Amino acid sequence: MASRKLNIDRRTAIYGIVFSVASYASAAVLALSVGAYALSSFLDPLVTLTVPLILISIGLQAMNKKFSVIFLTLVNAVLYALTGLLFMVPTLVVAGVIDELVSWVVGYRGLKAVMTNTTIVGGLVGILSVVFGILMVGLYGTIPFNDLLIAYAVFTVIYFVESAVMGLISFKIGDYLIKSGVIKS
Repeated sequence: MASRKLNIDRRTAIYGIVFSVASYASAAVLALSVGAYALSSFLDPLVTLTVPLILISIGLQAMNKKFSVIFLTLVNAVLYALTGLLFMVPTLVVAGVIDELVSWVVGYRGLKAVMTNTTIVGGLVGILSVVFGILMVGLYGTIPFNDLLIAYAVFTVIYFVESAVMGLISFKIGDYLIKSGVIKS
């Protein structure tokens, strides 16, 4: 029976921290420069589920170990908590735990694994960030419930489709970086 203990070596930890910080920084730059959240809480994830998601996905391919998703989740949750974006902490934890379990089945590398992991994380982070953001900011109840449900349904599909596209891009870039030796296994 395979061991379930946390086995993060130095190289894996460095990859996790570097790709998490890069993802967080790119999300911050995109969010501030585009200002999509000012237009709608549903639009911000459309912007931040691009380059940041690709970086996290490539980081996961580089790490290629059990509990890599949990490690990335914890690093990102700490970064978001330190900067006051507390609604992102439960978002990341829920998406991270679900994807960690899925990754035990599909793995971390290969087209199927990268597409599955990236789609799950991106889709869940997209919709959960909106849900937790609305709840924590106190907007729940100010928008008619039926309108909110329709918006959630439409944007959930959009987030998952966008994340699948980012998964394909992530696989191509990660596969190239691994095969060329830029990322060491």
